[in-house]
Amino acid sequence: SSSSAHPPLDLLLAVAKFHPFLASGEMHDSQELLSWLMGALHEDLNRVRKRPPGGQAVVVDGDQLATYGPERCAAEAWQEHLRQNRSVIV
Repeated sequence: SSSSAHPPLDLLLAVAKFHPFLASGEMHDSQELLSWLMGALHEDLNRVRKRPPGGQAVVVDGDQLATYGPERCAAEAWQEHLRQNRSVIV
């Protein structure tokens, strides 16, 4: 198999078709591009078609943390996250 290099401008122009903000000519860093790209991939690959009600971030206060422990609080927060987000990106 042969491999060849692709100019970064080609990637930018391809991505700009879907995210015009990146085509504005303003300077954007790689973190911004990768953040957008990972978010777009996650949304496209998310197997949750209809999000269940709720969808709020789990907020744990100090009392709950002391009562239930960090492992249980983390597990419950992760389960809530997975109810809303099921893609290979997660």
